[in-house]
Amino acid sequence: MILKSITLENIRSYHGSTRVDFQTGTTLFEGDVASGKSTVLSAIEFALFGLGDLSGSFLLRNGEASGSVSLTFEVDGMEYTIHRSLARRGENVRSGDSYLEEHGEREKLAASEIKERILQLLRFNEPANPRAQSVIYRFAIFTPQEAMRDVIERDPGTRLETLRKAYGIEQYKTASQNTKAVSNGFRLRIERLAGMAHDLDRDRSELAATRDRIELLRVELAEVKGRKESIGRDIEKKKDALKELQRRWADIGKAQETIPLITRQLREKEDRRKAAVREGEAAERRIVAILKEVIRLEGIARPTEKSEPDLKKESARVEAEIIEARDRVSKISERLENFGQILEKGVCPICERPYEAEKLGERKSHLEGELALMERKLSGLTSEKTSLAAIQESLAKYLQDEKELMAYRDNLSDWRERARTEAERVPVLETEIAELNEELREANMATEPLRKLRAEIDRSELEIEAIQKRFSDEAKSLGGIEKELQTSLTDVERLSKQVGEKEGAVRLQGTLEEDRSWLTDYLAPAIDAIEEQYFADRNRRFNEQFQRWFQILVDDPDLKVRVKEDFSPVIEREGYEQYYGQLSGGERTSVALAYRLALNITVQETALGQEPNLLILDEPTDGFSKEQLGKFGDILTELNCPQVILVSHERELENLADRVYRIEKVNGESTVSVVETYQKRL
Repeated sequence: MILKSITLENIRSYHGSTRVDFQTGTTLFEGDVASGKSTVLSAIEFALFGLGDLSGSFLLRNGEASGSVSLTFEVDGMEYTIHRSLARRGENVRSGDSYLEEHGEREKLAASEIKERILQLLRFNEPANPRAQSVIYRFAIFTPQEAMRDVIERDPGTRLETLRKAYGIEQYKTASQNTKAVSNGFRLRIERLAGMAHDLDRDRSELAATRDRIELLRVELAEVKGRKESIGRDIEKKKDALKELQRRWADIGKAQETIPLITRQLREKEDRRKAAVREGEAAERRIVAILKEVIRLEGIARPTEKSEPDLKKESARVEAEIIEARDRVSKISERLENFGQILEKGVCPICERPYEAEKLGERKSHLEGELALMERKLSGLTSEKTSLAAIQESLAKYLQDEKELMAYRDNLSDWRERARTEAERVPVLETEIAELNEELREANMATEPLRKLRAEIDRSELEIEAIQKRFSDEAKSLGGIEKELQTSLTDVERLSKQVGEKEGAVRLQGTLEEDRSWLTDYLAPAIDAIEEQYFADRNRRFNEQFQRWFQILVDDPDLKVRVKEDFSPVIEREGYEQYYGQLSGGERTSVALAYRLALNITVQETALGQEPNLLILDEPTDGFSKEQLGKFGDILTELNCPQVILVSHERELENLADRVYRIEKVNGESTVSVVETYQKRL
């Protein structure tokens, strides 16, 4: 891959649109620390592979709603342009529209789809995980300083995992782990299969016994069916005979059907005759009683010739005279009481004048005589009132008796008519009763054969009932045998399936044991051996490159480097190991750069099968002396890489570059300008 150009729009410290063109050879981006140099490298990686483990807010310029990166590059003589955008949505920054331009045609693709296409174009054989950076790119083309420091200083196990990904041989470990997992799965399955088949012999015995039982049940079933069919035929014969008896019974029974009717009619006639006799006798008794009452009432004389209205008028007159007499007696009594008071006091209680006692005595005597007369009159009137009341009561009773007499006379005529009617009805009913008795005698004689026929029918029904019970018993026995037979057949089917499954489990167990033995004894050791051999080969090649580049950078025969089997760097001074942190700044940078170049070259050879054609180095000479900077030029010449991109704050590297871009940041905005380095070389 050769880079052609990149355009940044609102990316970190780059405001608006900034374009950078790339050429083959060595390109240097120089500038002060935090001027925006590394942003260009981050933008290149973002364009190729997306955000990965970066945050969108890390790339998008603060305060901007959107930004984008467009990268044009060449692969195998074909030019491509990738465009990726970022958009701010609330507090989050997400990937926006993306496209890939090829042969002048632009195709819109999702962010993950573009990454997959780029990996195919670059022939990077690794998963297109949208949430991770490209491992091959990070270790074959561009390794940031902090990432390289982590590789050198991290623990051996983690470093080996990283290198497995970088060399694209992670599948060996995965295959080994999968082989062990499959083998373990086989073991567990073999144990389960052994558990499934542990009682296979018992199931086989039970299956054979059940099949024998089925044969016995089929023989017994045939015998019971034969008996049941024979009993069924006997039942049909008995039922036919019973039907004949019932037919004869029906013919004779027609006469018998009249017996209850005649008997009921005879009973009704008897009841009616008895009722007529009772009614007639009751009527005669009632007639005698009525005649007695008529004679008695006819002998009662009228107590007075006066009518009831006359008696009422006379009673009203006497009552009025009684009221008048009582009023007169009351007034006379009051006057006599007043005369007594006057005689006692001697004066008039009103005018208080004295009275003459003689005159007053005469008047009192006159009033006393008049009072006695009125009291006698009142007594007579009271007696007359009582007498009138008694006469009225006697007259009312007499008139009531007259009404009763008239009613008795009318009733007597009715009772005499009823007695005559009942007397005439009795002989008629007696004649009808005699006729019905004769009909009943004749019907009984006609139904005499029914008694014998009834006995035959009852006997036949009892025989049928007994045979049907036998039939029912045989049917129950048949049902039980059929049910047991069906259960046994189901058991045979179940046991056959169970035995088949367990026999299959035994066979599968044997196959799995053979497969597990092959996986454990042959495949897993072979994979481990292949990986070990591959790592040994890579380690040897890596060690060669590591020592080669370090020897170019550091001209000190007492200071040597190598890598262990786990690719841990070893620094030796005068035959003694020295800790990486104890080295000088230039020496540490030399170790890191040599390690980085060894990693870049071996990964390119392994993952891509070719010499590197693009190499990006971020601050590769940090801490170098002038002499080492010169040696760095020798390394670039030795690499013979078609395109090298350097990022450094060292201006001394300008003489090593074919094109220099100076990046400056003013008021938070980065700008890129070209430095014409050919004049310095002249």
